[in-house]
This record gives sequence, structure tokens and C-alpha cells, in this order.
Amino acid sequence: MRVLITLFVLCTSVAFAQNDGEKLFRKVDKSVVAIQHERAGGSGFIVDESGLIVTNGHVVSMMDVENPRDTARRITVILHNDKKYQARVIGFSLDPDVALLKIETTEPLDAVEIGNSDKVVTGQTCYAFGAPLGQKRTLTGGIISNTARTSLGTFTKVFQMDAIINPGNSGGPLFNAKGEVIGVNTYGGKAGMGFSIPIKYAMTLKEHFQKFGRFVRTDVPFFVSKAMPEEFAKVLGTPQGVYVDYIIPNSYSESIGLKNGDVIIEMDGKPSSGKSEEDYYEWNWDLQTKVVGEKIVFKILRKENGKWVEKTVSGILKEDEPAPQYGRQIGELKEISYPELGWGVQSITMGSYFIYNLPTDKGMRVSSVKSNGAVARAGINANDVIVKINDQEITDEETFQNVVDGILTEQKKFMSISTLRGNDKYFNVVKVSYYLKNRKVLIISNGAPEELAIFKRRLQLQGAKVTVSSTVESYADGDWDGVLLHGELAFSKKENAELLASLVEKKTVLGLIGKTPLLLVDGPESLKDSKITMDKDFSPKLIKLGFNYTGKDVESDGTLVTSTGFDRKTSRSFLEAFSASVARRTDPRD
Repeated sequence: MRVLITLFVLCTSVAFAQNDGEKLFRKVDKSVVAIQHERAGGSGFIVDESGLIVTNGHVVSMMDVENPRDTARRITVILHNDKKYQARVIGFSLDPDVALLKIETTEPLDAVEIGNSDKVVTGQTCYAFGAPLGQKRTLTGGIISNTARTSLGTFTKVFQMDAIINPGNSGGPLFNAKGEVIGVNTYGGKAGMGFSIPIKYAMTLKEHFQKFGRFVRTDVPFFVSKAMPEEFAKVLGTPQGVYVDYIIPNSYSESIGLKNGDVIIEMDGKPSSGKSEEDYYEWNWDLQTKVVGEKIVFKILRKENGKWVEKTVSGILKEDEPAPQYGRQIGELKEISYPELGWGVQSITMGSYFIYNLPTDKGMRVSSVKSNGAVARAGINANDVIVKINDQEITDEETFQNVVDGILTEQKKFMSISTLRGNDKYFNVVKVSYYLKNRKVLIISNGAPEELAIFKRRLQLQGAKVTVSSTVESYADGDWDGVLLHGELAFSKKENAELLASLVEKKTVLGLIGKTPLLLVDGPESLKDSKITMDKDFSPKLIKLGFNYTGKDVESDGTLVTSTGFDRKTSRSFLEAFSASVARRTDPRD
């Protein structure tokens, strides 16, 4: 009898749970969306009937070190009824991993109800909703396993739950049993663990994105602090405040009066608790989400003559610098890259200065070095600090780029670089090779001026003689090693056929990006055998005609180089492949 009663109770509990899930699904289904673009897919949820949608930052970011604020160009939001809308990015952050999108619609949408993530407790029921593995409108249930996971290296604490989180769930909502959003699902871990960003953090970022277009953090630069567990506080004989572990010499925090070993017990009149990592994370969030330019007041305890004395220090909040090495502002520190030399450099922030133990905060830090590249062969290593190039002082990004561009444009054979490494000074000589020296390249374009300028600059820095035109007639004006077609070009059928036939005959390298591979329709039959790729929205026409479409981002087949041109990273890869083909080209008339 006891066994039967137990089974009845279990079955009844499951039935109630299923019923609760069904009700929740019906309530929130219209508020959850799928998100797609050529690079990735994810989920999101409507937070305003006008079409504002919250998702993860990594769902829309292109993760491009050269253009860290670059996002996918064509983001499609799919509603519950399969209606599709193009979305624009209002703002995004990679830590906390949150983005805000906007779609334009004449009909009001169903927005979610925002819950109170501060009231979430371990053991409560939760539901994750999204499009895992591309399967839309998928609901999974579980419990909150931990309300304050702080060991994952994230800027904020996160929820841990056992609701299943698969690729595609990213950016979807985590609901409580009432159907209120309590978190933004960000990724799944091993052993069935899932993690979600508490919704209160996402809503703060929403406000920042709408106001600034990005997450603006505040700080009193530059001091290092930490939590004060009970044992630590007892040893010191103080309350469990926030411990000032280290003040950076000559920093702003030192100038306002903070010192090593201070214990912050109040911030702007509010008690500062560091009794746990969770409390410390909350304190740090409060500090870094205030307003730049406003006054901040700390009440501290400082030990003087063996006794703890209460003091007050105050200052003006500054905007925090990117410090991706600490997990802060990941993806917000630009890298200036020169593939032709095999290196990338970044500005020196306070964070990188201390993390890498750099000898100075002036100059530029070498952030990446390609093995066997010209810079590597000259003996320059990652984290060396560039202070001079050809006897000109390097003080910032603009100076660095102007100097290096000038040297390459003038096709100088050598570049002298003064660097610092620890306490040592080095004088390095980089021998520059111009792979496209004396090569003539024609760019026919009516496309985006910004992208066109990048193409022209990169080719010139490799030594090419570049001519830019918007008409096909310019082809007759020179004997070209490479012809690059870019933009929304529309030649007559005759012009197009003659151009392509001539290029094939002369074995001139042809570069086609974005929509321009469609011009191959009027070309010689021999081009059908070449591997090609292009923007997938326009590829069906070529596939139908029997072209060898591969669908890759960039395809290079002999003297034909094609690309989807989906983003700046893809465009740079296309240009590298095009340049390599031009460099290898042998004129059949030679």
C-alpha cells in the first residue's frame, strides 16, 4: 500500500509540473524569438512592445580584434509565428554577455514580464526557453542549483541551473514558475550544468545601450580590492567591508587618499559588505554602474598607531579603461594589425601595464606576432613595448599607424624599431618585403567607401599600384595583374562577357566579393568549373546554372578568388587570398 501511495504522489507531482510547464509555455511563447545570421544562431526575448529584444553579446558580435565593436550585418529575428524581421544592434557587451536589438514593426509585440532576480533562491523551479541546435520554441525545465556562482571568471555572479542549455539557447530567457524572466541564458557547462546572467544586470545594460550604445563602466582608477571573509576580518579586527589590497602608485585612487590596507565600510552612504564573494561582486557592480563625472565618497577604516581610525575620502568617478585580460570589456580593445609584417599592436591600458609588467605605460604593446613573419625574424616578441619607429616617437594608435603606413607606402626596405622588454632596450631592424611590388591592380567599385578604402590601403601597403574606378571602361586603360570587383555593379551583358573573357585569356587574377560573383553568369563556360562562393542569398542562381558553388566564406581557385563579404574579417581574408594570387601570377605574355 505504501508503494502505491508513493507512486500516486509522484505521478500527481509530475502531472502538476507538466501542467505548470504547459501554462508557462502558453504565456511566454509569443515573447521568445530565434535569432539567425550567417555566423551563428541564438535566442532572445522581447522586452518592449516596440520591438526591443535582449540576447547575448556573443550571439551578434563578430569577435574581430581589429574591429571589436563590429557586429553581424544581417541579423534576422524570427517570431513565434515565423514572421521574420531584420534587426539592428543598439549595443552589446561580452561580459556581462548581453546585447540589445531592435526590429521595426507596426504591430505591438508581446513583451516578457521582468522578475526580481535578487529573490531567486537555490532549489526553485526554472525554465529555459529558446532555439537550441536550431530547434525553435523549445522549453526545458529544472531547478536553480546555485544563485551566486562567482568562480567562472565573469564580471558578475551568475545563476547555475540544471535546465538543459545547448548551442542556440544562448540569449534566451530563464523563467521562474510565474513566467517572469529571472535570467539571460548564456552557455551550458559539463555534466548538464547551465548558466544564466541575472536579469537585473541585463536590464541595467539595456539602459546603457539605449543611452550610450555600449556599457560605460565607472571606476576610481586604479586600485585592487577583494572580499573580507569572516576569518580575515577577525584577524584584522575590523567589520567585513571591502579590503583595499593594492593602490597603484601615482594613480588617481592614490591622489584622492586611498591607501594599501584600507577597509571600505561605506560607499556613498551605503554599507559596503565583503563578507562573501557574492557580496563583493554586488559591491563592485554598484561601483562600476554609477555615473561618470559624479562624486563618490568612501568611508574607510585605516590603521594608525596600532588603532583603526575612521576616515572619509572622495573623488570623481572616471570611465573605466578596457582590461580584457581581467575579463573586463572583453572585445573592446582594438588591435592594429599588419599581416604583411606579421604583427598586431594595442594601446597600453592601466590593466595591460600591470598584468604584463610592462616597463612603461607609453608607446604601443605588441599584442601578437606571427611566427616566421618579418617582425618575428627581427627579434620582436609579444608584449614588447614599441617606443620609436625610424627615430619617431610612438605615443598612440594614430601616430603608430601613420608612421607604419608611411613607411610601407614609400616602399622603404627597412624599418628600425626601438622596443623595451623588462629593463632592457632593444634596437630591431625589420626587413620589409613588398609581395605586390610593381603589380598593377584595378578596383572597379561602387560599394561601401569604408570597405573600398580598406582594400585600396592594404593593396598599396603591399606595394601594388592601385587604380580605382566605377566603370568597366577603365579596364582598357592598363595591363592589369589583378582586377577586383566590389559593390552593386551592373554592366551590360556584352561588357561583362568581354571583360571576363579577356581576364581568362590573359590569366589576370579576378576577385569577386559579395554579390559580384553573379557577373560570372555572362562569362566563359570554363569559369563554371572553378570553385566559387558568394553571398548565400544570391547563390541559387549560380547553382541552378551549374556553377561549382562551395558556400565557404572565401574560395580561391587559380586566378579566381570569390567571397561572401559577410563581415570585415571575411573581407580581410578575401583580400589576403586575392593578394596571394596576384603575387603568384605569371603573365602568359612574359
